Amino acid sequence: MSELEIQRRSQIESLAYCGLAIALMVVFMQTIGVWRWLTDALGKTGAILVPFVLAVVVFGTVLSIRLYAGHSLRLRWSYLIVAALVSAIALYIPDPQFPAKRIHVAEFMLLAFLIRRGFCRWTGGIPLITLTAICGIVLGAHDELLQGLHPDRRFGHTDIVVDGLASIAGALAGHGLKLYDNIPKRDVDWIFPPLWALVLVAAGFIAFLFPLPAFQELPLPLWTLVPLSLSALMWYTLDQTPRPLGDPASVIVWLVFLMIFYPVLTHMTSVVFQ
Repeated sequence: MSELEIQRRSQIESLAYCGLAIALMVVFMQTIGVWRWLTDALGKTGAILVPFVLAVVVFGTVLSIRLYAGHSLRLRWSYLIVAALVSAIALYIPDPQFPAKRIHVAEFMLLAFLIRRGFCRWTGGIPLITLTAICGIVLGAHDELLQGLHPDRRFGHTDIVVDGLASIAGALAGHGLKLYDNIPKRDVDWIFPPLWALVLVAAGFIAFLFPLPAFQELPLPLWTLVPLSLSALMWYTLDQTPRPLGDPASVIVWLVFLMIFYPVLTHMTSVVFQ
């Protein structure tokens, strides 16, 4: 495969796999009816066990596919152990009275594997782990914001933490399993954003999310747009680095800035944030 073809594929795959992750996230959000049925069928004790089983199934399925494809068990076991610990913490945090919250761990580990596939032509190692985890954390925030607009769901900071930890666990597990390590990477380096720019976007992201629980059952105040708007303005005016379409940093930053639409939506429609 030529370098030009690899560059073209890296751009297409970055956008396509992140788009697939977003689509799956929306599908997962609609499974509340399944969880109600499971709780009625298995009781709360049985339903509590399902997320743990699914987390093991996701990991075991990926490992089995690798073995079936002829890969060895020479894995990065230290990363897998840390991933298991992080996922255990994520499974422990949610209220046991609401077992559906724990299913997010298996869901966001799976999404992290998809994101890793999308970004794997751009970089590898620790940078790939970091970009995968950050993208998963941002998708976790979108998941909770969408749930805040759903009549049967609620927005919560704790759930964002659970989604974020699951994304970190998935990013670590993907590296530990050596997922997609054999896929050809770009020879042309892309420029990682400067630290100040990343801090700026992170600050806008946190400042936007932090006050939202105080406005449940109300339209989100338009002043909540200020942190994200300022971050977007400064990102595009102060950092003049040319970036190719689909580079991981741009994908993540765009996902952050798209949160601007949630407060606008609560003012332009009858949707109530809760």
